Amino acid sequence: MNRLLIVRTSAIGDVVFASPFAAAVKRTWPQAHVAWLVEPGIHELLAADPCIDELILWPKGEWKQLWQARRFGELFRRIRAFHALLRAKRFDTAIDMQSLLKSGLLTWLSGAPRRIGLGSREGSQWLMTERVPKGGIARRIGSEYRYLAEQLGLDAGEFLPRLCVGDDTEAKVQALMAAHGLAPKRFAVFAPFTTRPQKHWFEDAWQALAPKVRDELGLTPVILGGPADREAAARIAGNTPGVISLAGATRLPEAAALIRHAGLLVGVGHRTHPHGHGLRHPHRRAVRLHPPLSRYRSRQRPRDLARAALFALPPPPDLRRRLHLPARHHRRPGHGRGSHRAQRGTRIMKVLHVEAGRHLYGGAKQVLYIVEGLARRGVENLLACPTGAHIASAAGTHARVFEMPMKGDVDIGLVFRLRRLIATERPDLVHIHSRRGADLWGGLAARLAGVPCVLSRRVDNPEARWVVAAKYRLYDHVITISDGIRDVLLAEGLAPDRVSCVRSAVDPAPYLIDYDKAGYRAQLGLPADTLLVGIVAQLIARKGHRHLLAALKDVLPHHRHLQVLVFGRGPLEGELRQAIADGDSPARSA
Repeated sequence: MNRLLIVRTSAIGDVVFASPFAAAVKRTWPQAHVAWLVEPGIHELLAADPCIDELILWPKGEWKQLWQARRFGELFRRIRAFHALLRAKRFDTAIDMQSLLKSGLLTWLSGAPRRIGLGSREGSQWLMTERVPKGGIARRIGSEYRYLAEQLGLDAGEFLPRLCVGDDTEAKVQALMAAHGLAPKRFAVFAPFTTRPQKHWFEDAWQALAPKVRDELGLTPVILGGPADREAAARIAGNTPGVISLAGATRLPEAAALIRHAGLLVGVGHRTHPHGHGLRHPHRRAVRLHPPLSRYRSRQRPRDLARAALFALPPPPDLRRRLHLPARHHRRPGHGRGSHRAQRGTRIMKVLHVEAGRHLYGGAKQVLYIVEGLARRGVENLLACPTGAHIASAAGTHARVFEMPMKGDVDIGLVFRLRRLIATERPDLVHIHSRRGADLWGGLAARLAGVPCVLSRRVDNPEARWVVAAKYRLYDHVITISDGIRDVLLAEGLAPDRVSCVRSAVDPAPYLIDYDKAGYRAQLGLPADTLLVGIVAQLIARKGHRHLLAALKDVLPHHRHLQVLVFGRGPLEGELRQAIADGDSPARSA
């Protein structure tokens, strides 16, 4: 390796965990030229690293703006110029650490004759000359990068995250600390924010923690965050004297330097390996607040500095007892301070639901349950549905409804309609509940908008493995309503940590009412001793009506007074009516 290009463009946490790779290269080949391809902004975390000789900024934002403005000619010229720039640097080796199609294309554009992909997928493997499968310690986030270094024969060493702070950055931080009267190790950094609000601790819990840290530990709470977090940081600071909000006042390297000087770091994050921390110091402690999504704890990649910068030693054993910290950052509905958030008008997050069903059948009913439940917890709901859909009026009291044309799998225009809605409303999450084209076009719209997307899968229809590999990369997570559907997706190649089973439920209260049973039987012209069995479902093949009718032949000899009532509508109505009319089945359609 004489001239090496590392391709790891994002996200912040992933770049931090991959950062020791450059040092491993330099220990093995001190004369090698190491370049890193990264997105603007994130590059600041790498700028002071002496093991990186060159940073190449991928103008992703500019390309995206040209695409959205449909200036395809100019976009093509920019890509061609970037291609020429990379080839002129004559890299002999390029390593794609991101594993995605976009990073694979950038690696291929480099023109390096040797292109190595780490667990390449989404088709990027076909752009590599070598592929190293992801390995390492499963529960240690970022261990795949160390595994790659070892597979390539590099001196991996401790392989701890590197955040090097330059002299200019250190001087700025020292001035900032002096301006706010902060002494080294005498303040606590609060990192409450991520790009995914569903992983946040409640603001009122931060408000309760701040005075405890100040009074019981003698540390000044300092809140870090980006420009978009200023208002939330101000709410957390509230009326607590001594709390300092620096949200929006620091860039990434300055935030890292502040954490280095802190005596305590409290942030939302993941269950990282106890030795996988950088910026270690014997006088600083860290408390990690984990999200409630257990499947994300060990595998979900960090998305910003607050979650990547769990750089300290484990917290003192008595810290939780001394501060009386809440055990978790999520509470059951109706318990604790969080149950009053909706009444106080504090929004936890905003979710855009996409439901393509026109009738209020079972699937749409589940969406209605979810919207109602989230609204009770203070979540702001948006609902995109077909024009004239029955769910529009039913959900109106719990969500803002946006009716629009949804014409099925061939309706590519749905991408642009949903994309405009996302751009206008700026939800924190897109939750897609339907197929009929809404899954593909909705996922694509969310991806183009850069908003996390979750898909609920309610049917077990098989899909080709290449379809699963291409389509399901649009979703950050997939939720199935049964283990059977989850097993179908796993068999088709979806990774186990990307799909969870959350079973559907029905509120029985509306149906548990007294009624005149004898009168109902008389209305149907049936004897009073008739045993009634009902099936309520769409009249479609997968609901299994044919199995019920077939089973009746074995049941009737034992229950002569049995009558089956079939409720529903659908394409099989005529066929079922004919089967009932032709046979000796005691079923009736209703």
